[in-house]
Amino acid sequence: LEQDYFNRLPYLSPPESIIPASVSVWLTMLVLYSPLMPISLYATMEVCNYAHGYFIENDAKMYYEPDDIPAKVRTTNLGHELGQVSYIFSDKTGTLTQNVMELKQVSINGQIFGKMGGERGFHGGPELAEAKRKDRKMAQAINEFFELLAVAHTVVATTDQNGNLSYEAESPDEGALVEASADVGWKFVGRKAETMYVEVTDSSDKAAYTILALNAFSSARKRQSVVVGKPGGEKWLYVKGADTVMLDRAASVDTNINDHLQNFAEQGLRTLILGSRKLSNGEFQTFLDRYNKAQTSMEHRESDLADAAESIEKDLNILGISAIEDKLQDGVPESIKKIRAAGIKLWVLTGDKLETARNIGFSAGVLSSEMEILVLEGSRGEGSAVARRAEGMVDTCDDAVSNGRTVALLVTGQAIEEI
Repeated sequence: LEQDYFNRLPYLSPPESIIPASVSVWLTMLVLYSPLMPISLYATMEVCNYAHGYFIENDAKMYYEPDDIPAKVRTTNLGHELGQVSYIFSDKTGTLTQNVMELKQVSINGQIFGKMGGERGFHGGPELAEAKRKDRKMAQAINEFFELLAVAHTVVATTDQNGNLSYEAESPDEGALVEASADVGWKFVGRKAETMYVEVTDSSDKAAYTILALNAFSSARKRQSVVVGKPGGEKWLYVKGADTVMLDRAASVDTNINDHLQNFAEQGLRTLILGSRKLSNGEFQTFLDRYNKAQTSMEHRESDLADAAESIEKDLNILGISAIEDKLQDGVPESIKKIRAAGIKLWVLTGDKLETARNIGFSAGVLSSEMEILVLEGSRGEGSAVARRAEGMVDTCDDAVSNGRTVALLVTGQAIEEI
């Protein structure tokens, strides 16, 4: 009786099925166990991954002969996932380039010194010496330019047992600038506490400079400045930074500045604009009080220091432009060509000017003449306009892709901020 009762309950004993019990049991087992993987398959996959890694490490085409470095597989789980990569996001400096900075050219008082190519280092020394000999005003401008390079930095000078001087820098850019200034007669030889010592070729004595305040470089400020006490007791502000912020803080801008910036950008050089200003005692003391207060602040310290720096970084006398080269790694264009052929989208991040980024893009193979290149720029306060231009580019991209054309996009940092 109880068995008959339970058999009549549909949720306990469903009605008879048209599928035989043996088949339904087999299908049930297939559904329940299909997500499960046999334990032996794990071992099989590990063996395959190991073999794959072995082939990668012994691939002659992945061997870098100059440094005797073969490919190295550090995990067996990554090899079989390489085919799933659709996007690559890459930095430029140190990834596409060698991160070996060299000062190649400078612009001082409306004139360019130095040349591209040749051996490593800055080769404008003879030109500078000749210009200083012919024109006293140019000599003063050149000395002011390289004095700033020799003093406004955070480089540490070290001497080995043989008395050879070397520099340790937080960034390769600073190291390249200090080395170049030493080659042309402004040699930074060391620091003791807050005092820096510089040997000047035109003087037999070491010049001592007192660092009174340092306003560090940041991605938001895009510049670095120092307040220096010169040997004569004068207080000077030295600033170096990107042209986008430096020109807005200049007392006046020479007509050749923008032309020289464009010239350097077309050669793929990284540029910095150098500026200075003499501070009165009252202005210096006002800044120093504000700077010291910000240094000891427990809250909003970074913003307070930036505001203190902002208060004096104005009405600058532009001393010139430094142009640094960072060479591409070997085989970069060929590698990027293969990446594009595989259908992988490539994004490259760089802090250079738009024109510099464009030229490096062509030299690295990221851009090509067959591409339809779109440029998205923006100025402060143009958020809605930039967004509309970006929406319009979507339609342009769709049309280009539908017609079989490749599209490249250049986006400035300011445009991203506004969006």
